Amino acid sequence: MQSTLARAILFLGIQAAALAGLAAELPSTERWENLALGKPYTFHPRPNYPHCTDPGDKTQLTDGQVTSGYFGTQKTIEVFRGLEA
Repeated sequence: MQSTLARAILFLGIQAAALAGLAAELPSTERWENLALGKPYTFHPRPNYPHCTDPGDKTQLTDGQVTSGYFGTQKTIEVFRGLEA
């Protein structure tokens, strides 16, 4: 169980570092249209990480808000755990 948790934490850390690096290289979004803004979507399976799951999961991916900082416990992101590739 501890090794699974450690792998999950490591995976989340790598994702956050990768996203931070990508964000630094992206061009300014001021001149780009957000094509996904306000669009509906469905999850299958649903997000299932208790520190991030909330009723807003149905709209947060396309609400236009940007999340920053430590991602692991923010309600503005979606996290899935225990999924097999």
